[in-house]
Amino acid sequence: MVIALVCFGLNFKEVARGLLLGSLFSVLNFGLMAHALPRQIGFTRSKATAFAFLSIVLRFVLLAVPLIIAFKFVRFNWIAVVVGLFTVPLAILIDHIILQRFYLRKSASVIEGSHGGTR
Repeated sequence: MVIALVCFGLNFKEVARGLLLGSLFSVLNFGLMAHALPRQIGFTRSKATAFAFLSIVLRFVLLAVPLIIAFKFVRFNWIAVVVGLFTVPLAILIDHIILQRFYLRKSASVIEGSHGGTR
């Protein structure tokens, strides 16, 4: 969102629109996935497989919508739309790799330091 605002301020409006469109559909895709996964728990194996398949197809169709829009209208930069579609997975990856690993290392060193070096 911040990058899109910066792009908009620098007069890269097509890029900003593409980032916003892709990011919006990325969030919708993640919300749909988060809503669908818990519903499969009580299903039989065959019903859960069918539900998961339909969920994947629906999410792929959902992710195709901003790409089709970007290819049809020059107001959207299609590369920015693709980048925007990866915002939620990238945020999760950054959170896991960078933030949690450094946080866990700091927490572990604080815990080890609180023992005074004796065990």
